[in-house]
This record gives sequence, structure tokens and C-alpha cells, in this order.
Amino acid sequence: MCGGEDVDKWIDRVTDLYLSVLRVEKPTIAAIDGYAIGMGFQFSMMFDWRVAASSAEFRMPELRHGIGCSVGVAILQHAIGYAAMQEIVFACEGISAERSIRYGIVNQVTEPDGLLAEAISRANIFAKYPQIPYRSTKSTIVTSMEDVLLQSVQSSKEVHRAAFSSRSPHLHFDRILGNSNQKKCRIANMG
Repeated sequence: MCGGEDVDKWIDRVTDLYLSVLRVEKPTIAAIDGYAIGMGFQFSMMFDWRVAASSAEFRMPELRHGIGCSVGVAILQHAIGYAAMQEIVFACEGISAERSIRYGIVNQVTEPDGLLAEAISRANIFAKYPQIPYRSTKSTIVTSMEDVLLQSVQSSKEVHRAAFSSRSPHLHFDRILGNSNQKKCRIANMG
């Protein structure tokens, strides 16, 4: 990703992905194991209920890698509060499953070998609720997160355009993708 129009399309796609999960009328349960980093962390926050394996770790490392974190800021501030969001976004450090309970990131923690069974059990509990009250209540709950996401789109595009234009994320992406990313951006910026 080099900046400009690429950034705008990326933010639009991410927003659409998050909104699509929020708008599922049936219960949605996230079963989280391993690492939930950046977008994975943010994506998990779109579900009605989050079950994490005790081995799970959450991390929002964007600033450390020169990437804007505006979408993450909007989501976390809305979901868990301003001070907790600041700590997570500025520290860029891992958050254990147990600590994620204290932040309100997950609803419950279980052993890794019981993760899927626990998530399915929770889904079955929610599925037994009468559908119309569940859907109506869920709609009311997710409307505020939808509003937060939609209100953050333009500022998120600006934050990410500025970061990618400054080339600050490129070293990080070069480490992950190899130098071909840098060459593609030079070509895209020339043409």
C-alpha cells in the first residue's frame, strides 16, 4: 500500500468488513486463539461475544511500526473506554487473555483445547433466546458501533494517507513482504 487512493479503498474495505459482522442478525461469537493483532484485534471487537483461549494475545502495534491507528482508536474508545484505549494504542504491547478480561476486550477465557466447544456452547445459549427481542436488542447495541465506524472513515483515511505518504510504515512492510513492496510503491508514485 503506497498511499492516496489505495489507502481510501483499504479503509473502505475494512469498514465494510467490520460492518458486515455487526449487521449479522444472528448471534456472533468470536473464538480467539494465538495472536489478535491490529485488524484482527479490531475485527474481534465486532462480535456479540468473545471467548479467548488462555494462550491468546491481543496487540495494537501500529504506532510502533509507523502505521496510523485511527480505526483501532475509534473502536477501542467506544468499546472499552478512553483511558484503556490510550494505554493499548500508545504502549503497543501484548495483552494476555487474562488481562483482556479486565479491559473488557473478551467476555470469557478458557483453555485452548476447550475454546471451540465453549464458543459453540455460548452460540447455542444465545440461539435459544427468542429471535425478535434478540435481533431488536442487538440492533440497538450495534448501532452505536456502526456510527463510530462510519464517523471515523474520513479521519482514518487522512491519518493513513499521511502515514503512508511519509513512508514511515515502509520499513515494517519491507521486513514482512520483502523489498518488492518498496519497489511497487516507487513505481506507483511515478506513474
